[in-house]
Amino acid sequence: MFDLTGIVSITSNQITGTTGFAGNIDTINPDNSYRASGQGIAFLNNTAGQVDLNIADNAITDNANQGVALGNLSGTIVITDNNIFNTSGTTGNVDNANPNNSELFTGEGIAFNNDTVQNVNLTIARNTLNNNTSRGISLVNLLGQVTIDDNEISDTQGAIPFDGASTAFPVGQGIAFTNDSGDVNLTISNNRILRNLNQGILLTDINGTVGINNNIITDTRGNLAIININDFAAVDFSTLTSITNIDDFSDQAALNEMAGVIASDLPTGQGIVVANAPDNLNLTIDGNEIRDNHSQGIALDDLPDDTVTITGNTITGTSGAFVNNNVSFSTGQGILAIHANENLNLTISEDNQISDNFEDGIVVVVGDLVGGLTGATAAITIDGNRLTNNGVDTDDSMSNDIRGDGIRIIANGNPVVNSLNINNNMITGNRDDGIQVTADGLAQITTAISNNTINQNIQEGIFLGNVVTLGRIIADVQMNTLMNNGGNALEANPGALGNICLNLSDNNSNTDYLLRNDAMIPGTLLVVAPINPGGMGPVTMMGVVGNVPNCP
Repeated sequence: MFDLTGIVSITSNQITGTTGFAGNIDTINPDNSYRASGQGIAFLNNTAGQVDLNIADNAITDNANQGVALGNLSGTIVITDNNIFNTSGTTGNVDNANPNNSELFTGEGIAFNNDTVQNVNLTIARNTLNNNTSRGISLVNLLGQVTIDDNEISDTQGAIPFDGASTAFPVGQGIAFTNDSGDVNLTISNNRILRNLNQGILLTDINGTVGINNNIITDTRGNLAIININDFAAVDFSTLTSITNIDDFSDQAALNEMAGVIASDLPTGQGIVVANAPDNLNLTIDGNEIRDNHSQGIALDDLPDDTVTITGNTITGTSGAFVNNNVSFSTGQGILAIHANENLNLTISEDNQISDNFEDGIVVVVGDLVGGLTGATAAITIDGNRLTNNGVDTDDSMSNDIRGDGIRIIANGNPVVNSLNINNNMITGNRDDGIQVTADGLAQITTAISNNTINQNIQEGIFLGNVVTLGRIIADVQMNTLMNNGGNALEANPGALGNICLNLSDNNSNTDYLLRNDAMIPGTLLVVAPINPGGMGPVTMMGVVGNVPNCP
């Protein structure tokens, strides 16, 4: 149906076995371009029109290109209680040298794609979407209120084209949503997102208020790979949605971005990815069960001037890839947040249970791993979580190397972490350090680490350090319980030219504290004196360690 407005209801139909033709791309004569056909249900306006649309209780199976296809609509749209299975189509083809040889992916269960952003009141609820070719639900350019609730989205096929395996689009998401601009009030809740490819949920270029709550996201497959540190700054999950319609093939920059990500060895398989909110995003991820996925349970990438709150999730069994060298960044984290520009407010709290992942439990990277000067700032709170047994082998990730911090904070370049509060966490049985905080380049971190239980980790309970840098850490470490860790209860090591000031008081431990400043070109290591030992074990000092009444 084309160019309709008004009130439309489509209910209780069986729509099966439609066929159609592939679309066509002609960047020289765009009027010769056209979309693929064969959809089960299609409402495709040439220009945006107001429609109150109800699609309910339909069986939409074995159709071509999309189960439900909507385009250029505004209004109130309700899609409920449909079964959408086995939509055929293609994972497409990207030829950035000869765009007319390209083909846009098809095969979505539900596709709602506006050419420009439109206000809608959209509800997608209680649908079952299974074994569709490219995406379970694909949304583009929707503002207003969007609710995706109580759906089951499973076995989306997709493609893993990375590192030159093919030139197909890296589709396969359970839910994918991207906007060009504007704010959306988005709720994704109570869904079962099972056995999809590349990501369970992928949100890119989204501004506004987003809640991802009480979903079950399991067994997302994807590409197991490390990230080369020299390429780390170029990691951009938003490129996965840089091409969403035929007109985008006339945008050479978008084509080059997509071709670049396909040629890379991008790790995928994440449960949730949220990337590149260009304006303001208030994101809450709460109460989800995220297990047995690849690369990361939750990955956050480039969220400047945004507020992110992660609470009450269970994240377990994430698989990853590991190479023990100085130029590789391993994968397999429970939560990974990458922040290179402007300011980030990140809270991870209220009993997230992060366990049995291949690599670290929580990793936050602020700045640029190779030392680029980005000027990022951050305020980070990690409070009241349980991080246990991270760094373990998973069914499809095996390694004998030491890996798996409970919490790892990395700052490099010239970022300023104005506050890093790590409090009231239970951090036990991880294969590397309980907590590791490093500041390299010109990075500055001010941290308070208190009231944590940090026991039986294989390496240090807490490690604070720098490499060959001018990085600075001011750390207030008090009232922690540090028992039976394989290394020291705490090690502080500024490395060459680094600077650490440490207030170390009232901790309870049965292993040593190592304050080490013995590099060939020593840094500066200051300790607030006198140390109030409480139940602390011995304090060992190596090299030049100074005393101060308080940290400057």
